[in-house]
Amino acid sequence: DLAFFDGFTQFVGRRLLAGDAVVVLATEQHRSGLLLRLQQFGVDIGSVLNQRRYVALDAAETLKAVLVNGVPDEELFSRKTAELILGVAEGAKVETSRIAACGECAPLLRGEASIQLERMWNKAIRQYNVEVFCGYSFQCMEGLGRETSQRISAEHSALISA
Repeated sequence: DLAFFDGFTQFVGRRLLAGDAVVVLATEQHRSGLLLRLQQFGVDIGSVLNQRRYVALDAAETLKAVLVNGVPDEELFSRKTAELILGVAEGAKVETSRIAACGECAPLLRGEASIQLERMWNKAIRQYNVEVFCGYSFQCMEGLGRETSQRISAEHSALISA
């Protein structure tokens, strides 16, 4: 959890302090802990909430909305992602290029489903010009096996080990 909080706090905090909007898709425990860390990082939480620049959603609930038989559905994902990103842009009064997203949805899936979700996010990154930061624990990656972990890692532009 410490590496998760450090990475997410740095990513989210910097974007919020720069005036950007951020969408966080995480567990309740991580959303609550992140808020505390962001305050310590210097983010005025009340202000970013009032400006609708900080949107925190439950990862599992958000993921359910794009799954069909336990697998991400590209059409559902595309529709829900458009609603989310465009809704945040409108609410926060920012361009989509000023929106960042971070989360832990893909680690809730296993194997090929995780890879499919990562590929769908990659399309959304190109379409909306958003920046995305994914959080995987070492335990999660080890549990997926070497080949699957390497394939998931290959879907990312950069990896940070902590």
